[in-house]
Amino acid sequence: MPGQTKKIWLEYLAIAALGILAHSIIYLQGLQNSAVSPMNDLILYQWWLQQALAGVGWYGITVEWVYPYLAIFPMLIAQGFSNGAGLLIGWIVLFSILHILTALALKYYFGKTGSRAAILWFGFLLVLGPVSLSRIDTAASLSALAGLMIWLRGREKTAAVFFVFGAWLKVWPAAFVASLFIFVKQKAAVIRTALVLAVAILAAPIILTGNFSALSFIASQTGRGLQIESVAATWFLWLAKFGDGSYGIYYDEKMVTNQVFGPDIGVIAQVLNPLLLVAVVALVFLGMRAAQRTENTNELLFVVWLTITVALIVFNKVGSPQFIGWIVVPVLGLILIGSKLVRVATGFVFALAALTNLVYPIWYLDLMSLGLTSLTLLTVRNVLLIVFFAWLLFRLVIMTRAVR
Repeated sequence: MPGQTKKIWLEYLAIAALGILAHSIIYLQGLQNSAVSPMNDLILYQWWLQQALAGVGWYGITVEWVYPYLAIFPMLIAQGFSNGAGLLIGWIVLFSILHILTALALKYYFGKTGSRAAILWFGFLLVLGPVSLSRIDTAASLSALAGLMIWLRGREKTAAVFFVFGAWLKVWPAAFVASLFIFVKQKAAVIRTALVLAVAILAAPIILTGNFSALSFIASQTGRGLQIESVAATWFLWLAKFGDGSYGIYYDEKMVTNQVFGPDIGVIAQVLNPLLLVAVVALVFLGMRAAQRTENTNELLFVVWLTITVALIVFNKVGSPQFIGWIVVPVLGLILIGSKLVRVATGFVFALAALTNLVYPIWYLDLMSLGLTSLTLLTVRNVLLIVFFAWLLFRLVIMTRAVR
């Protein structure tokens, strides 16, 4: 028994050491490309906090903001961890610690399977590069992963709280909220918990301040243009590359991102909004059909979640590199339940992460000048996203035809 205990502690230490190594490498990667500054969002977060503390107003509460207002809280906590060294350092320290603690929790609650999930997770973060650690999506993914672990331990209402909270940091964890409504045993209780929490979060700042800036992120997202890394922008980048001067890249100062300009681009950007909603609704419907025909509801749940998450990227007019970080969370769920789909899903996830890292930050300056190498890498990445979505959709359709 003492030998067994020592072995278990060594396993925990190995996971922690691996986490420290992976996060240290990610941080060093972020410092290498000064021309692109892949961790520059953290500098922007610092500025937002400074503005708020200077009396300009709190973003998302009394001042219009691109994010839901809860996103300010991880920034404030990270600032507290900085010890005067700046939010960038505080953020890296805070989320490195939280990631390692979450990995240890995976080991504690799910044993060897949890250890494999933790190792894959750290590997994915490392392959995706600096954006895996330096965006508000980092906090949303962590909240979603915590909810996933709680869900698998049978605490559905508590899991819903984490998913709703994650969605109020960055909207994508709402994909799991949509998915779990299909499968939960106590639908009314879980739906009530999620809705009450979501409404309370939205209403609180409006009631307390009389200001409707808490809703501003909706208009900011629906009104933005077509971002250069998005799937829909790929064709137009190639048109610009081969000499069609009516298309090109411009910098949107309000959204702090690079977007595509040209004929009908605005129409396409607007069409993608309802198209994305239709895709999500259709996938929920397919999930409901499949739930009536399959006994493996846990696997189906994570397939639906993963398919909706990939759809949120494929049909999105925004193509930020950190979005790829969303898809690893439901894949970790597939690992934890021992799904046979893990190998293929993991292959897609790591290939997408590697290609995304090559595009941003490594070849990003080349992309800004419509270089052949970067455009090819981006195109392969976006085609792979479509293939991944098609494969998941195929798996989901098969599940709708399964017989109990």
